[in-house]
Order: sequence, then structure tokens, then C-alpha cells
Amino acid sequence: MQKNIQKLWELKNLIESSQKILLVNHIRMDGDALGSLGWLYLLLKKLWKKVYAINDEPIPEAFHFLWNTEIIKPEMETEEKEWDLIISLDAASWSQLWDVYKEFFAIFDTHPFVVIDHHITNNWFWTLNIIDPQYSSTCELVFDIISELWYSEQIDSEIATYLLMWINTDTNIFYNSNTTYNTFKVASELFRLWGNQRQITNELFKKKGLAQAKLWWEALSHIESHFEWQVVWSYITQEIFEKTETDNHHTSGLLNEFLANIDWAKISYLLYELPDWSIKWSLRSFKKIHNVSQIAQIFWGWGHIQAAGFTRTWVNIQQAQQELLDEIQKYL
Repeated sequence: MQKNIQKLWELKNLIESSQKILLVNHIRMDGDALGSLGWLYLLLKKLWKKVYAINDEPIPEAFHFLWNTEIIKPEMETEEKEWDLIISLDAASWSQLWDVYKEFFAIFDTHPFVVIDHHITNNWFWTLNIIDPQYSSTCELVFDIISELWYSEQIDSEIATYLLMWINTDTNIFYNSNTTYNTFKVASELFRLWGNQRQITNELFKKKGLAQAKLWWEALSHIESHFEWQVVWSYITQEIFEKTETDNHHTSGLLNEFLANIDWAKISYLLYELPDWSIKWSLRSFKKIHNVSQIAQIFWGWGHIQAAGFTRTWVNIQQAQQELLDEIQKYL
């Protein structure tokens, strides 16, 4: 955090001199993306700012147990296009902001724009970048930002719960190797502030709907592997999503809880078809640390050393599997 002190004071000056602030996070948001945006939205409201949050997609159903599920809007209102400040949370590149960025590029290009992120693959895509890959999550990073800028007195139970989202996602409940002393230190402080960790764990890890169970059964019934390379994977087609009455959001946990825990696997991955027929890959390497972000970057992806992903268009499932296996073979 010390290396970002000057940038933090730039951010504080921008926040205090701004009245209208726009927040964005990456498409197909996970707990860290929603948590980091959610805390900032609530905190800025406490500072009497006019805040607007936007993403191409609505908040995933899995996160609807949070109190403010209507925080993020799917599009920008016509009259809401004059902002004093724009802040991006947990996005590693402008492409992760997708249509929001493309449609309103002129607004992003002509207003103060801050990027707050922790991904090692971040390409520092704007002028004020507060990026630190040493943090387990963007939520952990922003907690330290709050503390440095003397805003911590604004944290209540609701904000603390948003920040605790990263425990269940980016650290996999303290399991991943990105968990550090500071991670536990921040978590203990959020517990003190009555962040509802038990509710988060129950909603995101324990509770499963019947449709989700059927989806996982379908995916696990056709696990494939390459024993020589020690790679395990599975796939989900749109046909399977339709059969089980689910969507891509119901895949959450399948890779971390099952595929990545095959005892001999060095690398595990899941690929699935999205509604627009593009294909999303998610890669993990938990048993032995391999830098799967290097593989993801070959396909213009992003992520962490042990967890990364990317999206491809104009390929089918069979082509997708072969392309990725070829790159994994080269890597190994």
C-alpha cells in the first residue's frame, strides 16, 4: 500500500471534489466485483455523493441475499451522462467492461477515471491506476484504501458484509495460496464490524438448488482427463443449461469444489457455452502451483496465477477443448 500513497491522496482529492460519481465493475461479476463496488456505493452515499453504478448484466441471482440488489443498473439513463468521477472496480482491462465502455467511451475518455484492481494481468488501462496483485482480492485492497483515507468510520455491518464477499470467492474461504497475513487481519476487522460471514458462506457455498444439483450432475457425468499431462476438465453446452433450467451463473463452485480437487490433477478447467454461443473458460491450479494466467493471456484472458479465465467466439466445444489442451501441453 505504501507504494500507492500518492495515488491514494489523488483519489481522496477526486472523491472529495466530486458530487456525481459513476461506478463500474467487470461483466459476469463475481463476489469480489460486486463486493468492491457495493461497499464503495454505500460508502459514497454516506458521504452524501450522488452515485450511479452500471454493468451490462444484472446482479447474479446467487447474490440476491444481499440487501441492495438494485444497486447496479443495466444501462445509463439519458440524463445521467455528466460525471465528476468514474471508478472501475475489479476489472483487469477495458474489454472486461464490455458494452458499457464501448457505448460510453466518449464519457470515459473525457472524465477523471480511476482503476482499482488486484489482478496480475491488469494492463493499467487508465491514467490513475491503483493496482496491487499482492492483495487476495479487490475488496481486501479497498479496505486498506478506506483505512488510509480515514473513511473506516463509515463502515457498518452492511458495508462489512459486502467486503467479506471476497472470502468466499477470491480466496475460496482462505484456501487459495493468495491468502496472506493481511487477509486474515482485514477479515478479523470486518468480523468486529459485524460483517455477516456465516450468511455469505451458507448462501454461496452450502445452499444448492435442485436445478443447480442437476446441472452439476450433468457436468460431472462427462468429466474428461489427460492423465499424462495431469489435466482434468468438463464442459456444459446450452443444451444442458436448457435441460436443467439453469444458466452459466449456476456453475459457481463446480470447478473449485470438484474438478480442481481431483487428487492427481495439475490443471483443471471448465468451459461452457454462453447465450450468445461464445465459450467461457475457467482454469484452476490448486494442487501444484502453475501460472494458468499465462495460458489465459494467450487467448486475451485475465486472472490470477492459480485462477484465470477467458472467453472465445466462433469456436465450438470440440475446437475449444483442443485449442486449450494444445496450449496446456506447450506450457507443461
